[in-house]
Amino acid sequence: MPLKQTAITLKSDRPLQIHDLTEAVRRFVAFGGESDVRDGLLVIASQHTTMGVVINEKCEHLEKDMIRFLEKLVPAQGDYEHNKATVDGRPNAHSHLLSLVIPSQVTLVIAGGELQLGTWQSVFAVELDGPRPARKIHLTVLSA
Repeated sequence: MPLKQTAITLKSDRPLQIHDLTEAVRRFVAFGGESDVRDGLLVIASQHTTMGVVINEKCEHLEKDMIRFLEKLVPAQGDYEHNKATVDGRPNAHSHLLSLVIPSQVTLVIAGGELQLGTWQSVFAVELDGPRPARKIHLTVLSA
């Protein structure tokens, strides 16, 4: 199976932030474009423990709800052991705990040279530990 790969670099300026990757991903997988694949699978993977990848509806109000949900699910202020002995000085135990419920990768179908997403579906990277100057999301297409 031939592989085609690229990466998307993102900058986050908030502690929790949702980045819409849909159009960048569509451009990459478009038949005749960079990946030039008619049928295959696309793996979208975060290179970071505290950044995930999800499929959900693109809606400004829903995105605000998602952020509020994550903040309530695992509050930043908590008695977390990880914050007592941080690796890089960031008290980010809550971000690591949130990564338990946000997947680090998703796999999507490419058929007829197009990404197979439902009517309301979009692809998002979810920053759990911002702000960060550079985050990488890897795209890998596998085709027959």
